[in-house]
Amino acid sequence: MAEEPVGAVLLGHGSARGRCAADGLRAVGERLSCRLAGRAIVRVAFFEFLAPDLATVLTELEGCGCRDVVILPYFLFDGKEVRIEIPALVERLAAEHPCLRLTIARSLGVDERLVEIVVERVERALRGQGLLLPLGGRLPVRGEAGAVGVVLVNRGSRARYDDGTRLRTLCARLAVRLGVPVEPAQAERSEELTIEHAVERLVAQGRQRIVVVPYLHFPGKVLMVNIVPPVRRLALRYPAHRFYLATPLCLDERLVALCADRFAETTRALGRAVEIG
Repeated sequence: MAEEPVGAVLLGHGSARGRCAADGLRAVGERLSCRLAGRAIVRVAFFEFLAPDLATVLTELEGCGCRDVVILPYFLFDGKEVRIEIPALVERLAAEHPCLRLTIARSLGVDERLVEIVVERVERALRGQGLLLPLGGRLPVRGEAGAVGVVLVNRGSRARYDDGTRLRTLCARLAVRLGVPVEPAQAERSEELTIEHAVERLVAQGRQRIVVVPYLHFPGKVLMVNIVPPVRRLALRYPAHRFYLATPLCLDERLVALCADRFAETTRALGRAVEIG
């Protein structure tokens, strides 16, 4: 008898301004489905705001004959959602689907492939290939000179759920790779790790060119409401300095590969080893 298929659910956060998040995550899901072709049935779900939700997708996978389902949190950090809310949701849905064995994989975490993507985003921004938004009334210009500093901005989480260790670790790795200071910042929920404080520290270190990297999956509300406005204000406050706004992570094959690796390590732990091509 053939072994039942394994389900893989790429679970994204979702966004109140959802088109980029929805289209982007579905594109990642399509790429992941290609990587796992013949090995798993891949579906995309959203934790909030967008459809389909996890409950809908689990019902579909059960109808496809799946008994093991791996839930892949497409999250960069382990905040409240990953630590508390998603496990609680999965526990409730497991009771509603007693024929399914639901397992939550690790989130994306600190991985060298993520470091590589951010390094590229910084380099492109300095070449005038970042988000082409006027900062301080000017667009990025290729070939400008001056000492560089980087601000890495994640969405943010309350300290009791995420103390910032992962963000600082990522900044330390980036600083080594880039050879420039990299300051951590949060777009939301922090009075200490603000973009303003990060820029002030870089200015105090004599950095004339400051690259702000939105460490987000896709453009959306956090970028446009919580990151762009303070960067524009800082560009006006420091007219002698140059500000560059890099692009978010967006669709990248290295992120797809990382999701495939998370799926493979989880199935190995279940005794359902799935080799990734």
